[in-house]
Amino acid sequence: VEGDAEGGTWVIERPVGSYEGGQPNVPDNVVQPLEDHSDVPENSCAVTGNAPSEAIGAGFADVDRGETRLTSPYYFIDTLEQPVVGYHRWFSNATSLNPGIDPFRVEIQARSSSRWQTVGFTYESDRAWRQRLIDIHEEVGEDAREVRLRFTAMDQVQNMPRDGQSIVEAAVDDIVLYD
Repeated sequence: VEGDAEGGTWVIERPVGSYEGGQPNVPDNVVQPLEDHSDVPENSCAVTGNAPSEAIGAGFADVDRGETRLTSPYYFIDTLEQPVVGYHRWFSNATSLNPGIDPFRVEIQARSSSRWQTVGFTYESDRAWRQRLIDIHEEVGEDAREVRLRFTAMDQVQNMPRDGQSIVEAAVDDIVLYD
């Protein structure tokens, strides 16, 4: 985990749901998920900050004034003929005074390269778990033997009300290699 965000940096924990207006059980009010994507008992995932409880309003532990980057370990893909990496993600930036102005970026890097390749970039809030798939050979070349992923959630300071601050939450779960 790295970055310059003042709050809401990535943690791997059981997510604590947060809701716009403090109103749980209303789908349009969910800002951060209450549960991870998978069905395993641990119920943990990578999430951008956690409030102490669901009773705390949205914005308590969201990404603030900067970016937070989560980098995976390297995954060995040399034995796979047509390697694809999948993951599930959650992203919310549609609440507060400046909705929709902060992005979420996903990148992949081969160990043999210093270059990060952007494979996902959005300003669109999607407050649900969504699976994304990356064709590894298409993105980093067929000579890659090991790759890693980087997930970046941003709350950019802009010349807008309250410096362009909005409520930004992201989560990542279930990274899987396919052949």
